[in-house]
Amino acid sequence: MAVISFNDAPHGLTTFGKNVDCFEIAGVDSIFYPAKLTISNKQALVSSFKVKIPVAVRYCFCNYPKTNGYLYSTAGLPVASFRTDSWEIKKQF
Repeated sequence: MAVISFNDAPHGLTTFGKNVDCFEIAGVDSIFYPAKLTISNKQALVSSFKVKIPVAVRYCFCNYPKTNGYLYSTAGLPVASFRTDSWEIKKQF
């Protein structure tokens, strides 16, 4: 499990009851897999059974994320897309 902390969400995070399925997680092999999100106050807990030791997380890191919901602060401000890695992006055709 990877833990992402948000300093600018003083009262925590929310999905407003929607399923957020635009998180991805990768291990040392640099292969990203869809990940499950769990919220714990100001932290996003991101995990996938395919990644035992996570080293990178991406959120909404595609041109058109297909999801029912997004991540917000409890004040209603959306969390911008982000990535924690600096790996070269591999193009898939």
